[in-house]
Amino acid sequence: MHKEVCGKRRGLCDAMRPTSGSDLLRFLRKVNFTGLSGDEFHFDVNGDGPARYNILHFKQVSRGVYHWVNVGQYRDGELELNLAEIQFKWGEHRPPESVCSAECELGQAKQYVEGESCCWHCFNCTQYEIRSPFVETACMVCPRGTLPDTTRTECKPIPEAYLRPDSAWAIGAMSFSSVGILLTAFVCGVWVRHSSTPVVRASGRELSYVLLAGILMCYLVTFALVFRPTDILCSIQRFGTGFCFTVVYAALLTKTNRISRIFNASKHSAKRPILISPSSQLAICAALVSIQDKKIQGVNAD
Repeated sequence: MHKEVCGKRRGLCDAMRPTSGSDLLRFLRKVNFTGLSGDEFHFDVNGDGPARYNILHFKQVSRGVYHWVNVGQYRDGELELNLAEIQFKWGEHRPPESVCSAECELGQAKQYVEGESCCWHCFNCTQYEIRSPFVETACMVCPRGTLPDTTRTECKPIPEAYLRPDSAWAIGAMSFSSVGILLTAFVCGVWVRHSSTPVVRASGRELSYVLLAGILMCYLVTFALVFRPTDILCSIQRFGTGFCFTVVYAALLTKTNRISRIFNASKHSAKRPILISPSSQLAICAALVSIQDKKIQGVNAD
């Protein structure tokens, strides 16, 4: 200011007596020098000195021990922070989240707090539901034949699980059934060959054929249980498993009842009991099978 107003003249000149405050302020704002601390000093456009701050952090360095630690500085509008030295919680360097509600986990839907648009509660979808891909506040039931995946964000088809023919259990069951079929066929052949003999006729030839047919079906239904399920095989499984045993038990019950009535009647009189003819026995057996068949159909319908 002296150089510009007074030139090379020493001391104060008349132009600086008195000094204009506005002129003095204008020249003061241009002052630039290095201070005793070694930092450069100057005024900014607002007339303020340089902003220089050390950032101290009251940090827990061990259990119950706290110290002030320099973690950064602010110099002329630039912030420098050593985030590795900042600790918000003992053993936790991650800064806390400044939110009203954290984002819901996978498989959870939001329920907003009344009157708030940024605060909500999270609730889990049920076992067979996923969070709706269209509305974040609702769950959606998976279609039939699908189940939620592990993240409960997508419905996946239920994997098929059935007894495969090449498994050890299936091979064992089919081998046993094959032997049973061969033995049953052998007995049937013997029975047919000697069907007119007194022994075969006295044992109830017709019911014996029904019994052998039921046993044969029991062995055959095994093959329907070990192959990949289809509509036809599933129908055979549900109906045949109960039907074939019903035929066997009905034939045995009818034969046992016939023999019991014959021996009981012989103790009292020589009159032949009723309903012991082959046709009567087949009718009784068919009635028992039909009754059980109705029960099987009712259970399958349920």
